[in-house]
Amino acid sequence: GDDWDEEDREAADSADAPGAGSPAQTPLRVFLAAQTAAQLIEMLEDLAERFPDVRAALEARRKLAMGSAEDLARDVRRLIVTTSAEPAWRNEWDGDGSIPDYAPVRDRLELMLRQGYADEVVRLGETLLKAGNEQVEQSHDQGETADEIGACMDVVFRALVQSSLAPSAQILWAIDALLRDNYGLCHGSDIVLNQAHTAEDWSIVADTLAERLRHLPAAAGRADFSRSYARERLSNWAITALQRAGREDEVIPLAEREAELNGAYVRLVTLLVDAGRLTEAEQWIARGIAALGQTQLGTAGQLRDILRNVREQSGDWSRVAAMRADDFFEQPSMLTLVTLRVAAE
Repeated sequence: GDDWDEEDREAADSADAPGAGSPAQTPLRVFLAAQTAAQLIEMLEDLAERFPDVRAALEARRKLAMGSAEDLARDVRRLIVTTSAEPAWRNEWDGDGSIPDYAPVRDRLELMLRQGYADEVVRLGETLLKAGNEQVEQSHDQGETADEIGACMDVVFRALVQSSLAPSAQILWAIDALLRDNYGLCHGSDIVLNQAHTAEDWSIVADTLAERLRHLPAAAGRADFSRSYARERLSNWAITALQRAGREDEVIPLAEREAELNGAYVRLVTLLVDAGRLTEAEQWIARGIAALGQTQLGTAGQLRDILRNVREQSGDWSRVAAMRADDFFEQPSMLTLVTLRVAAE
Protein backbone atom coordinates (compact mmCIF):
# COMPACT_ATOMS: atom_id res chain seq x y z
CA GLY A 1 0.00 0.00 0.00
CA ASP A 2 1.05 3.63 -0.58
CA ASP A 3 1.38 5.44 2.76
CA TRP A 4 2.16 8.85 1.22
CA ASP A 5 -0.73 11.30 1.24
CA GLU A 6 -1.30 13.87 -1.50
CA GLU A 7 0.27 16.70 0.51
CA ASP A 8 3.49 14.72 0.88
CA ARG A 9 3.60 14.04 -2.86
CA GLU A 10 3.09 17.69 -3.77
CA ALA A 11 5.70 18.78 -1.26
CA ALA A 12 8.23 16.28 -2.58
CA ASP A 13 7.55 17.29 -6.19
CA SER A 14 7.92 20.98 -5.30
CA ALA A 15 11.16 20.44 -3.45
CA ASP A 16 12.62 18.44 -6.33
CA ALA A 17 11.53 20.80 -9.11
CA PRO A 18 14.47 21.64 -11.37
CA GLY A 19 15.54 25.25 -11.34
CA ALA A 20 13.63 26.06 -8.18
CA GLY A 21 14.94 28.80 -5.89
CA SER A 22 15.09 28.49 -2.12
CA PRO A 23 13.06 25.41 -1.13
CA ALA A 24 9.68 26.20 0.41
CA GLN A 25 9.39 25.27 4.08
CA THR A 26 6.72 22.65 3.54
CA PRO A 27 5.58 20.41 6.39
CA LEU A 28 7.50 17.53 4.81
CA ARG A 29 10.75 19.55 4.56
CA VAL A 30 10.42 20.70 8.17
CA PHE A 31 9.89 17.10 9.24
CA LEU A 32 12.91 15.81 7.28
CA ALA A 33 15.15 18.61 8.54
CA ALA A 34 14.41 17.54 12.10
CA GLN A 35 15.69 13.98 11.52
CA THR A 36 19.21 12.82 12.21
CA ALA A 37 21.35 11.39 9.41
CA ALA A 38 20.84 7.89 10.80
CA GLN A 39 17.07 8.36 10.89
CA LEU A 40 17.03 9.61 7.30
CA ILE A 41 19.10 6.64 6.14
CA GLU A 42 16.74 4.24 7.90
CA MET A 43 13.73 6.00 6.41
CA LEU A 44 15.13 5.89 2.86
CA GLU A 45 16.09 2.24 3.17
CA ASP A 46 12.56 1.44 4.35
CA LEU A 47 11.01 3.35 1.44
CA ALA A 48 13.39 1.71 -1.03
CA GLU A 49 12.44 -1.70 0.32
CA ARG A 50 8.71 -1.06 0.00
CA PHE A 51 8.58 1.02 -3.20
CA PRO A 52 10.54 -0.22 -6.26
CA ASP A 53 10.34 3.20 -7.95
CA VAL A 54 11.97 4.86 -4.95
CA ARG A 55 14.69 2.22 -4.94
CA ALA A 56 15.35 2.77 -8.65
CA ALA A 57 15.48 6.56 -8.22
CA LEU A 58 17.93 6.28 -5.34
CA GLU A 59 20.07 3.83 -7.28
CA ALA A 60 20.23 6.29 -10.19
CA ARG A 61 21.44 9.02 -7.84
CA ARG A 62 24.01 6.68 -6.31
CA LYS A 63 25.50 5.88 -9.70
CA LEU A 64 25.79 9.54 -10.63
CA ALA A 65 27.29 10.40 -7.25
CA MET A 66 29.98 7.78 -7.89
CA GLY A 67 30.67 9.26 -11.31
CA SER A 68 29.05 6.32 -13.09
CA ALA A 69 27.17 8.31 -15.73
CA GLU A 70 27.88 5.57 -18.27
CA ASP A 71 26.27 2.98 -16.00
CA LEU A 72 23.19 5.16 -15.55
CA ALA A 73 23.00 5.87 -19.29
CA ARG A 74 23.13 2.13 -19.92
CA ASP A 75 20.29 1.63 -17.42
CA VAL A 76 18.21 4.38 -19.06
CA ARG A 77 18.77 2.89 -22.51
CA ARG A 78 17.64 -0.48 -21.19
CA LEU A 79 14.59 1.20 -19.62
CA ILE A 80 13.72 2.86 -22.93
CA VAL A 81 13.91 -0.50 -24.69
CA THR A 82 11.64 -2.25 -22.18
CA THR A 83 9.13 0.62 -21.94
CA SER A 84 8.90 1.04 -25.71
CA ALA A 85 8.19 -2.69 -26.04
CA GLU A 86 5.03 -2.42 -23.93
CA PRO A 87 1.67 -2.47 -25.74
CA ALA A 88 -0.09 0.89 -25.95
CA TRP A 89 -3.86 0.89 -26.32
CA ARG A 90 -7.01 2.59 -25.14
CA ASN A 91 -10.64 1.47 -25.53
CA GLU A 92 -12.45 4.69 -26.42
CA TRP A 93 -15.79 3.24 -25.33
CA ASP A 94 -15.04 2.28 -21.73
CA GLY A 95 -11.72 4.09 -21.19
CA ASP A 96 -9.91 0.87 -20.35
CA GLY A 97 -6.37 0.56 -21.65
CA SER A 98 -2.66 0.25 -21.06
CA ILE A 99 -0.42 3.27 -21.55
CA PRO A 100 3.36 2.87 -21.12
CA ASP A 101 4.71 4.93 -18.23
CA TYR A 102 7.70 6.98 -19.35
CA ALA A 103 7.98 8.91 -16.07
CA PRO A 104 10.99 6.83 -14.89
CA VAL A 105 12.78 7.55 -18.18
CA ARG A 106 11.98 11.26 -17.95
CA ASP A 107 13.06 11.48 -14.31
CA ARG A 108 16.43 9.90 -15.06
CA LEU A 109 17.01 12.13 -18.06
CA GLU A 110 16.21 15.15 -15.87
CA LEU A 111 18.60 13.87 -13.21
CA MET A 112 21.43 13.40 -15.71
CA LEU A 113 20.84 16.86 -17.17
CA ARG A 114 20.86 18.53 -13.76
CA GLN A 115 24.15 16.82 -12.98
CA GLY A 116 25.75 18.17 -16.16
CA TYR A 117 25.58 15.12 -18.43
CA ALA A 118 23.88 16.89 -21.35
CA ASP A 119 25.82 15.02 -24.05
CA GLU A 120 24.76 11.66 -22.62
CA VAL A 121 21.12 12.78 -22.57
CA VAL A 122 21.34 13.81 -26.24
CA ARG A 123 22.77 10.42 -27.18
CA LEU A 124 19.92 8.72 -25.30
CA GLY A 125 17.53 10.90 -27.29
CA GLU A 126 18.57 9.06 -30.46
CA THR A 127 17.49 5.76 -28.92
CA LEU A 128 14.31 7.25 -27.51
CA LEU A 129 13.16 8.80 -30.79
CA LYS A 130 13.73 5.63 -32.80
CA ALA A 131 12.00 3.39 -30.27
CA GLY A 132 9.24 5.93 -29.68
CA ASN A 133 8.40 6.26 -33.36
CA GLU A 134 8.11 2.50 -33.69
CA GLN A 135 5.95 2.19 -30.57
CA VAL A 136 3.53 4.97 -31.52
CA GLU A 137 3.20 3.48 -35.00
CA GLN A 138 1.89 0.27 -33.40
CA SER A 139 -0.20 1.96 -30.70
CA HIS A 140 -3.99 2.09 -30.51
CA ASP A 141 -4.55 4.86 -28.00
CA GLN A 142 -5.71 8.47 -28.08
CA GLY A 143 -2.24 9.99 -28.35
CA GLU A 144 -1.23 9.39 -24.73
CA THR A 145 1.86 7.37 -25.64
CA ALA A 146 3.10 10.08 -28.00
CA ASP A 147 2.59 12.63 -25.21
CA GLU A 148 4.63 10.50 -22.80
CA ILE A 149 7.51 10.18 -25.25
CA GLY A 150 7.26 13.83 -26.25
CA ALA A 151 7.71 14.88 -22.61
CA CYS A 152 10.95 12.89 -22.52
CA MET A 153 12.09 14.42 -25.81
CA ASP A 154 11.51 17.87 -24.29
CA VAL A 155 14.27 17.05 -21.81
CA VAL A 156 16.51 15.89 -24.67
CA PHE A 157 16.11 19.19 -26.53
CA ARG A 158 16.88 21.15 -23.36
CA ALA A 159 20.00 19.02 -23.05
CA LEU A 160 20.88 19.70 -26.69
CA VAL A 161 21.10 23.44 -25.99
CA GLN A 162 23.48 22.72 -23.09
CA SER A 163 25.52 20.11 -24.95
CA SER A 164 29.07 20.42 -26.26
CA LEU A 165 27.84 20.31 -29.88
CA ALA A 166 28.53 23.40 -31.98
CA PRO A 167 25.45 25.59 -32.61
CA SER A 168 25.18 24.44 -36.24
CA ALA A 169 25.36 20.81 -35.10
CA GLN A 170 22.62 21.47 -32.54
CA ILE A 171 20.39 22.91 -35.26
CA LEU A 172 21.06 19.93 -37.54
CA TRP A 173 20.35 17.48 -34.72
CA ALA A 174 16.99 19.15 -34.09
CA ILE A 175 16.10 19.23 -37.80
CA ASP A 176 17.07 15.57 -38.24
CA ALA A 177 14.89 14.67 -35.27
CA LEU A 178 11.94 16.52 -36.80
CA LEU A 179 12.50 14.82 -40.15
CA ARG A 180 12.45 11.41 -38.44
CA ASP A 181 9.48 12.31 -36.24
CA ASN A 182 6.23 10.99 -37.71
CA TYR A 183 4.00 11.49 -34.67
CA GLY A 184 4.58 14.91 -33.12
CA LEU A 185 7.18 13.79 -30.59
CA CYS A 186 9.53 16.72 -31.15
CA HIS A 187 7.56 19.85 -30.27
CA GLY A 188 10.35 20.66 -27.82
CA SER A 189 12.72 21.33 -30.72
CA ASP A 190 11.61 24.99 -30.69
CA ILE A 191 13.94 25.63 -27.76
CA VAL A 192 16.85 24.83 -30.10
CA LEU A 193 15.62 26.34 -33.36
CA ASN A 194 14.47 29.60 -31.76
CA GLN A 195 17.84 30.32 -30.18
CA ALA A 196 19.62 33.46 -31.43
CA HIS A 197 21.89 31.55 -33.79
CA THR A 198 24.14 33.52 -36.12
CA ALA A 199 23.78 33.73 -39.89
CA GLU A 200 27.05 31.77 -40.10
CA ASP A 201 25.53 28.92 -38.08
CA TRP A 202 22.50 28.77 -40.35
CA SER A 203 24.74 28.99 -43.42
CA ILE A 204 26.57 25.83 -42.33
CA VAL A 205 23.19 24.14 -41.88
CA ALA A 206 22.02 25.32 -45.31
CA ASP A 207 25.14 23.95 -47.03
CA THR A 208 24.81 20.62 -45.23
CA LEU A 209 21.14 20.19 -46.16
CA ALA A 210 21.74 21.29 -49.76
CA GLU A 211 24.50 18.68 -50.04
CA ARG A 212 22.12 16.02 -48.75
CA LEU A 213 19.54 17.06 -51.34
CA ARG A 214 22.11 16.66 -54.12
CA HIS A 215 22.76 13.06 -53.05
CA LEU A 216 19.14 12.15 -52.33
CA PRO A 217 17.54 10.14 -55.15
CA ALA A 218 14.52 11.82 -56.71
CA ALA A 219 11.14 10.15 -56.38
CA ALA A 220 10.56 7.37 -58.89
CA GLY A 221 7.58 9.04 -60.54
CA ARG A 222 4.80 11.13 -59.06
CA ALA A 223 3.23 8.10 -57.40
CA ASP A 224 6.27 7.59 -55.15
CA PHE A 225 4.64 9.67 -52.42
CA SER A 226 6.81 8.58 -49.50
CA ARG A 227 10.13 9.52 -51.11
CA SER A 228 8.65 12.69 -52.59
CA TYR A 229 7.31 13.78 -49.19
CA ALA A 230 10.64 13.10 -47.48
CA ARG A 231 12.48 15.14 -50.09
CA GLU A 232 10.02 18.03 -49.80
CA ARG A 233 10.44 18.15 -46.02
CA LEU A 234 14.22 18.19 -46.36
CA SER A 235 14.13 20.91 -49.01
CA ASN A 236 11.74 22.98 -46.86
CA TRP A 237 14.39 23.03 -44.15
CA ALA A 238 17.12 23.84 -46.66
CA ILE A 239 15.09 26.86 -47.76
CA THR A 240 14.45 27.90 -44.16
CA ALA A 241 18.18 27.66 -43.42
CA LEU A 242 19.05 29.78 -46.47
CA GLN A 243 16.54 32.41 -45.39
CA ARG A 244 17.87 32.53 -41.83
CA ALA A 245 21.41 32.71 -43.18
CA GLY A 246 20.48 35.79 -45.21
CA ARG A 247 21.08 33.96 -48.50
CA GLU A 248 17.72 34.90 -50.03
CA ASP A 249 19.11 35.00 -53.57
CA GLU A 250 19.65 31.21 -53.43
CA VAL A 251 16.13 30.33 -52.28
CA ILE A 252 14.21 30.56 -55.55
CA PRO A 253 16.90 28.77 -57.64
CA LEU A 254 16.77 25.88 -55.16
CA ALA A 255 12.96 25.89 -55.27
CA GLU A 256 13.09 25.82 -59.09
CA ARG A 257 15.33 22.75 -59.07
CA GLU A 258 13.05 21.02 -56.58
CA ALA A 259 9.95 21.85 -58.62
CA GLU A 260 11.43 20.09 -61.65
CA LEU A 261 12.86 17.19 -59.64
CA ASN A 262 10.09 16.64 -57.13
CA GLY A 263 7.00 18.46 -58.37
CA ALA A 264 7.08 21.11 -55.61
CA TYR A 265 5.50 23.72 -57.87
CA VAL A 266 3.15 25.24 -55.29
CA ARG A 267 6.03 26.19 -53.02
CA LEU A 268 8.01 27.73 -55.88
CA VAL A 269 5.06 29.70 -57.22
CA THR A 270 4.22 30.99 -53.74
CA LEU A 271 7.81 32.21 -53.32
CA LEU A 272 7.71 33.92 -56.73
CA VAL A 273 4.40 35.65 -55.96
CA ASP A 274 5.71 36.81 -52.57
CA ALA A 275 8.77 38.22 -54.35
CA GLY A 276 6.54 40.10 -56.83
CA ARG A 277 7.82 38.06 -59.78
CA LEU A 278 4.34 37.47 -61.20
CA THR A 279 5.28 36.79 -64.82
CA GLU A 280 7.64 34.00 -63.75
CA ALA A 281 4.98 32.70 -61.37
CA GLU A 282 2.49 32.36 -64.24
CA GLN A 283 5.08 30.59 -66.39
CA TRP A 284 5.83 28.07 -63.62
CA ILE A 285 2.12 27.54 -62.97
CA ALA A 286 1.66 26.56 -66.62
CA ARG A 287 4.68 24.25 -66.45
CA GLY A 288 3.44 22.72 -63.23
CA ILE A 289 -0.06 22.01 -64.52
CA ALA A 290 1.38 20.48 -67.68
CA ALA A 291 3.87 18.34 -65.73
CA LEU A 292 1.38 17.10 -63.16
CA GLY A 293 -1.31 16.31 -65.71
CA GLN A 294 -3.94 14.00 -64.27
CA THR A 295 -1.65 12.46 -61.66
CA GLN A 296 -1.98 15.18 -59.02
CA LEU A 297 -5.29 16.93 -59.58
CA GLY A 298 -5.27 18.51 -56.12
CA THR A 299 -1.90 20.18 -56.65
CA ALA A 300 -2.89 21.32 -60.14
CA GLY A 301 -6.02 22.84 -58.61
CA GLN A 302 -3.90 24.71 -56.07
CA LEU A 303 -1.79 26.14 -58.88
CA ARG A 304 -4.92 27.31 -60.73
CA ASP A 305 -6.19 28.95 -57.53
CA ILE A 306 -2.91 30.84 -57.13
CA LEU A 307 -3.06 31.94 -60.78
CA ARG A 308 -6.62 33.19 -60.36
CA ASN A 309 -5.67 35.12 -57.21
CA VAL A 310 -2.75 36.74 -59.04
CA ARG A 311 -5.04 37.82 -61.87
CA GLU A 312 -7.66 39.12 -59.44
CA GLN A 313 -5.05 41.20 -57.63
CA SER A 314 -3.83 42.64 -60.93
CA GLY A 315 -7.41 43.43 -62.03
CA ASP A 316 -7.34 41.09 -65.03
CA TRP A 317 -11.05 40.33 -64.69
CA SER A 318 -11.63 39.00 -68.20
CA ARG A 319 -9.13 36.20 -67.63
CA VAL A 320 -10.51 35.58 -64.14
CA ALA A 321 -13.97 35.18 -65.68
CA ALA A 322 -12.55 32.77 -68.26
CA MET A 323 -11.04 30.66 -65.49
CA ARG A 324 -14.33 30.67 -63.57
CA ALA A 325 -16.09 29.55 -66.76
CA ASP A 326 -13.66 26.64 -67.05
CA ASP A 327 -14.43 25.71 -63.43
CA PHE A 328 -18.17 25.74 -64.16
CA PHE A 329 -17.95 23.59 -67.26
CA GLU A 330 -15.64 21.10 -65.50
CA GLN A 331 -17.83 20.91 -62.38
CA PRO A 332 -21.28 22.40 -63.00
CA SER A 333 -22.88 23.44 -59.71
CA MET A 334 -24.67 26.36 -58.12
CA LEU A 335 -21.42 27.42 -56.42
CA THR A 336 -19.36 27.51 -59.61
CA LEU A 337 -22.22 29.28 -61.42
CA VAL A 338 -22.43 31.99 -58.75
CA THR A 339 -18.65 32.55 -58.74
CA LEU A 340 -18.72 32.73 -62.55
CA ARG A 341 -21.45 35.40 -62.48
CA VAL A 342 -19.56 37.42 -59.86
CA ALA A 343 -16.38 37.29 -61.94
CA ALA A 344 -18.26 38.26 -65.11
CA GLU A 345 -19.83 41.28 -63.44
